[in-house]
Amino acid sequence: MPVRLLGRRVRVLLHASEVVIYDGRTEVACHERLVAKGAVRLDLDHYLCCGCPPAAPSSPTLSPPPPTSR
Repeated sequence: MPVRLLGRRVRVLLHASEVVIYDGRTEVACHERLVAKGAVRLDLDHYLCCGCPPAAPSSPTLSPPPPTSR
C-alpha cells in the first residue's frame, strides 16, 4: 500500500487468489492472497522505492545502536 495512505481508511477486497486495496474508487494495491494461517510476505519495493519517505524514526532498523560501555 502506498506510504501516503498510512493512517487513512481504505477498502480491502479479499478474492480467492488476491487482495485488492482501494482508496475511494481508486485501486492502490493488488497482491497475491496468502492463505496459510499467519503467513507474512514483505515486499521490499514498499520500503526501498524511489521517492518514498524513510520509515518512522522509531523504527528499530533506524534507531541508533545502544551506547557501549568503555
